[in-house]
Amino acid sequence: MKFDAIIAIASGQPDPIILPFLSPQIECKHLILLVSDWSKNKKIDENIAKALKPNGIKVSSVDLLSNDWGEIQKTVENAVKGYPDKQIVFNSNGGTKPMTLAAYEYCYNEDIPVFYVDDNKLNWLFKAGIQSLVSVEIEASLAISSYLVAHGYDIISDSPLFSSSDYKALVKDWATDKNKSEKIAIGMLNYIASRGDKNKLTVPLEGKEKDENHPVGSLLDDLDRVGLIELLAEKVRFKSEEARFFANGGWYELYVCTLLQGINKQYFDGKGKIITSLIVKPTEKTQKEIKNEIDVAFLLNNRLYLFECKTANISGKNGRADEAVYKLGTLLNSLGGIRAKGIIMSYRDIDIRDKDRARLLNIDIVDHHNDIKAMEDRVRKIIQGD
Repeated sequence: MKFDAIIAIASGQPDPIILPFLSPQIECKHLILLVSDWSKNKKIDENIAKALKPNGIKVSSVDLLSNDWGEIQKTVENAVKGYPDKQIVFNSNGGTKPMTLAAYEYCYNEDIPVFYVDDNKLNWLFKAGIQSLVSVEIEASLAISSYLVAHGYDIISDSPLFSSSDYKALVKDWATDKNKSEKIAIGMLNYIASRGDKNKLTVPLEGKEKDENHPVGSLLDDLDRVGLIELLAEKVRFKSEEARFFANGGWYELYVCTLLQGINKQYFDGKGKIITSLIVKPTEKTQKEIKNEIDVAFLLNNRLYLFECKTANISGKNGRADEAVYKLGTLLNSLGGIRAKGIIMSYRDIDIRDKDRARLLNIDIVDHHNDIKAMEDRVRKIIQGD
């Protein structure tokens, strides 16, 4: 199916506007985007243009000056007139319902085909007598960076985690240890690492931390063995800020990332995309000072899954589960709305009441089961919607 241009109305959900241009069954290099004052202020047209630029798609913005039915139809008419004798089609995703209905009516009266994108399927609502138009599954997907740009976020930095087999074996051992004392030791290791920063990589040990027989000593020995720290007399010297981050919970992000890689390969033929440890900020000027950290992001079939990884105790009366859920829920709303899904991965057990509250914001909590297969099955079912 070859079109000269696709017309759409900008909205807060850019995915269904972008997806048709990714389909190999559709050949089109031009998007005509009708833009209201609201969507212009949100830079939605600019974000969509940036996301589609790597695909060689031209985006032309047309001002939508009024919500009046007749004015909307006049805007569509003027946009179409600019491309005489061209094959134009209308994407009915986007805009408010009155906007879409007004545009649809005009297209119907003028024999302009109309389609609708439902999840990853393009369905024709009106073919205008063109029998060659068929519904198609859109199998191609955006890169995570392009997805974030389309939703109004720029990546400030990303720091891929340590990925050698030594580190992966280490985090697997730590994550699946059944000994309760290991959880205490992990908390103590967090505390040691948290006392340093990029300017202070040598940290004095305190109290029980200096006891060679304490379980935290085993964790420090592991870090020393893989070259992330140097053990000194009653001190720990982290080899780098990245090494300190690894000890301060970053190791669990690597564990979750490794778990996801296995799920992606076994159940989704490696189609999903994974990125770890990134910092993003909104492109909107009024929010330019806001920065968000994403532990692990997984994009499958153009649906985003955000993973928050916790080794600290966030549950119970003195926990911070609500804080973690609210933070992730707010980010989810910006990065895909109801299509996005949040998962908090916790090294420690989480109270059922915290899990129930999280589900109200479309967030699942997967706590530690001391069983890799059980965790893998739970995450897989969440992604599959089971």
